[in-house]
Amino acid sequence: MLTHYYISFSVSGAVCVICQTFRLYGIRHERLMKLSQGDVEKIVVRVVDYGLSTAFVARQFGVTRRRVQQLVKHCLETCEVPVLWQRDRRKPYARYPDDLKGWVLSLETPAEGSTPN
Repeated sequence: MLTHYYISFSVSGAVCVICQTFRLYGIRHERLMKLSQGDVEKIVVRVVDYGLSTAFVARQFGVTRRRVQQLVKHCLETCEVPVLWQRDRRKPYARYPDDLKGWVLSLETPAEGSTPN
């Protein structure tokens, strides 16, 4: 990613603009991909069984090298493939009472002695 810095100053009434272009090294600007459980298993197999480097596998799956190292470390310590934490799914719809329709209709009918608008 390129970053532009502009410096302006006035010399005898003229304005001079200097553009400096810097490349930021070591900062990832690609979007990181979410892993599925199948991806985790493939990552562990490629690093542990085939001996591929963590940087190479991280680039293949679009994750950080540190994340690949964490997955491999967990696998080597526990001898199991890491299981991803799954957040709770959407809650089911509320259960409404059976007489809900009658209750709503009773609210719409005007009370005795009142005049509708």
